[in-house]
Amino acid sequence: MNEKRKKIEALVYKVFDQLDKTKANTKKYKDFFNKMTDKEFDTWAKRFLEGDDNLQLEILPWKNEPSMDDIQGCAKSIGLPLEEYVYFRHEGEADENGVKKIVRSRSKCCVGYISVRRLQQILSKKNSYTTDISKRNSITNTVSGQSSIARNSDSENASLITLGSDHSIKEMLGFRADDANTKTLAYNLISRDGFVKLSQLEEVEDISSKSTLNSLDVFLTGAGMKTSILGEDMLFYATKSGINFKG
Repeated sequence: MNEKRKKIEALVYKVFDQLDKTKANTKKYKDFFNKMTDKEFDTWAKRFLEGDDNLQLEILPWKNEPSMDDIQGCAKSIGLPLEEYVYFRHEGEADENGVKKIVRSRSKCCVGYISVRRLQQILSKKNSYTTDISKRNSITNTVSGQSSIARNSDSENASLITLGSDHSIKEMLGFRADDANTKTLAYNLISRDGFVKLSQLEEVEDISSKSTLNSLDVFLTGAGMKTSILGEDMLFYATKSGINFKG
């Protein structure tokens, strides 16, 4: 075992020993590293430095969850600042030389580990599940009854939005939801080619074919409100005398 590998392993163990007093995480990574040859360790280290791999601290609440003192002590021992400026690389405008000025937060922000908890919908042990989508609401054309387990829940949709998974959202809330026209085309393409691409469905995609939006538009019309949900150039605004419409 080379000297550089020993230093890296010692640093990893030092960090986990300070964050996890039970040393369960230290044992996990000792077992992980001991199975590696020097060449395999070198490959892992390069992936880690390139951001393709990371070290995960596994904790159980009230058992081995680190306190703020543990985190501050560990950060101080390895020279890691707990407050840093945040740079928004997607923001900012280019100057006259074409150099983009990246926006930076006005003050330093707290830096720490991210506690990732599983959604109930993606638990490894499920109480029930289904692949049947035949039971559908006649008004919205969305799954209902025994098939409702197959729908994308509000929590899952919120998670997809948070992650910026635009294509997944378009799939889950498009032809796999209430859009009968694109669903039929998707099934035909899958039957013919064995797969389907979202770009192939855009040719026939029409907002007026979405049953849920049509139903909502009817409900709002029945309540005396005309909206632009279906893509019409119609605006509505409130006044003291009620709601006026402007084309």
